[in-house]
Amino acid sequence: MPAALLLASALAVGTPLGGAPPVGDGQAGEAVPSVDLDWAGAADRMWAGPNLRANRLQDWRVRGGRLECVEAGPNKPLRTVVHTGVRLAGPGSFTASVQIEPATGDGDSPIGLVGGFARDSAAGLLIGAEPNLEPRGAAIVHHATGPGAGYFCGVTAEGRAFLRDLEQPLDAEPIKISGAAFPPSAKGPITITATVEGGRLSVKVTRGSSSARFTRGDLPAERLRGSVGLVSHPGSKAPDTTTGRWAFSNWTMSGDALAVADAACEIGPILGTKYTLDASRGDGPDRGLLTLQAQF
Repeated sequence: MPAALLLASALAVGTPLGGAPPVGDGQAGEAVPSVDLDWAGAADRMWAGPNLRANRLQDWRVRGGRLECVEAGPNKPLRTVVHTGVRLAGPGSFTASVQIEPATGDGDSPIGLVGGFARDSAAGLLIGAEPNLEPRGAAIVHHATGPGAGYFCGVTAEGRAFLRDLEQPLDAEPIKISGAAFPPSAKGPITITATVEGGRLSVKVTRGSSSARFTRGDLPAERLRGSVGLVSHPGSKAPDTTTGRWAFSNWTMSGDALAVADAACEIGPILGTKYTLDASRGDGPDRGLLTLQAQF
């Protein structure tokens, strides 16, 4: 099988991670009908999955059928998982959806009360990261804001839907933020859906029968291209609150603006290698000690 077909379950339609039919022939720019990621039934592990770059690698794990962030330090903002197998190529339409819930505590508790998360703790989708970089470069976007960092749309721990421009500082006001989306009676996971059409970005946040939505129609179309990912943001530490970490499931993407990235950008099963050579060890022409490490 050509390496380009090893997008595996990351490009499977309605199939959990682990052994799935590939989509398309892996040519760069080829439209992908849909991407459907779920970790239900996956073994607990530190590896996020095929074509998923976790930032940092040690900050994420698969546990209990969900992908969850394990880093909640207030000095470690904007933890991301970026998909390297597909990206927004535009023009066209695109829809992404993901379910989120707190990675700690009772997932049925009202947002804002779960673990006493900080008000500015948040989770959601990363849209349009580094459109001018190839996918391997764009895949490490996390932690800092600045040019090319993309848009962050999701929900805060107090249940407010928002759209944030990550080219602006984190303490800047969001582009858009709703009032409280959920009454105290709302239960269960939260579904975040983002839809892109030209320079229009619509965000909808749903929990049970309650929802909040808004549309921003004046965004530069060129900034709605690039890589797509997930974001878990811990927020800032304050009295009587804790920073948050979030869990994700049922991540879907579809639309004719979505395209397969070059097969050379696939990630795994070897994530990285390094070696050292100590030429002072031993005697003769074959002297030296080679130490090789590989991260799987």
